[in-house]
Amino acid sequence: MRILSRRALLLAALLHLLPPAFAEPIETFERSGDIEIHFNALRVTDLPPESARSYGLTRSPTHGLVTLAALRRGGDAQPPTPLPARVSLSFSSLTSAPQAIDLREIREGSAIYYLGSFRLSGGQDLTFRARVLVDGSSERDLVFRRSF
Repeated sequence: MRILSRRALLLAALLHLLPPAFAEPIETFERSGDIEIHFNALRVTDLPPESARSYGLTRSPTHGLVTLAALRRGGDAQPPTPLPARVSLSFSSLTSAPQAIDLREIREGSAIYYLGSFRLSGGQDLTFRARVLVDGSSERDLVFRRSF
């Protein structure tokens, strides 16, 4: 039961990341064929304290979290299947060189996802670049931006 509640808390936090002032939602996945790569980045303070603690994250406005998951989409009535992946990820600002983010693979029940933390300073626009390789498919390069 602990695994389910921890996963439910993280999912709820990740689904409610955008401030209400945003008029348009930010696209958080890219699809190629039947493979979807879901991704997001947020301040760790946006997570409930229990979720941050369970993943060993420091809740601070200077700490960010990036999440990534690969899913294979089945038919309309079938739930997506989580997939293991090899992922490399970095971020940069307009004035900084790319910095690598170390990712941890998390497996909870049938879920597989990747978490990485990074340092923030106030008012940054960051560009994240990920290279994702899912077995049996081609390598994918993702680029996404977030303002903190």
